[in-house]
Amino acid sequence: SLHWLAGAAARRTAPRGPSHCWIPTVDAPQDSLLPRVADDLQPILDQSGIGLSVTAEMPQALEGAELAIVAAHGGLAAFEGRFFRGVADEAERVMGADRLAHGLAGAKVAILFVCNGARLDMEPGAQATLGLARQLLDRGCSAVIGSPWPLRGDVPSRWLPAFLEAWDQDLPVADANSFANEAVGGIADIRHALHVYGDPLVRRSGG
Repeated sequence: SLHWLAGAAARRTAPRGPSHCWIPTVDAPQDSLLPRVADDLQPILDQSGIGLSVTAEMPQALEGAELAIVAAHGGLAAFEGRFFRGVADEAERVMGADRLAHGLAGAKVAILFVCNGARLDMEPGAQATLGLARQLLDRGCSAVIGSPWPLRGDVPSRWLPAFLEAWDQDLPVADANSFANEAVGGIADIRHALHVYGDPLVRRSGG
């Protein structure tokens, strides 16, 4: 699926930095979800020359990266179970959505392996949507890929290799996302698990 958000920021013209991935696994039991995701993604990232940080603090390398990839737990505000609140690690350290958006500012494509990370909710009393995807576009990301609902832990390791294959072939981000969604189509209830927000035509060879 493809979604447009009104008022998305224009593409930035400065060159992007290398792609980077952040999965905060510090103090996490090895058998918990995020370390398993990190272990699954490590060889995929290595093959594509993408760095991986597992620190509690968000690495600076995500800001302005070509691909800024984040895997973490996502939470909603207590109010009616709506409105994305932020991400957390296994030690329940929480980073708010504003701070996360600041750390990913200027990335060409932000990829969120975060439950509810691409959720959009209507602002009470206004005709506007609220959500992390909108914040990222407002901070200079050309496109954001994420799930508006809970995401299974086995999705990233199936989705990312297919996406990177298509991305490296210079397919537009919307096509690369569709190709990757097809790769996870065999997992129950997650057909077309990730959505694209922003510019659907951005590609690796772009600015």
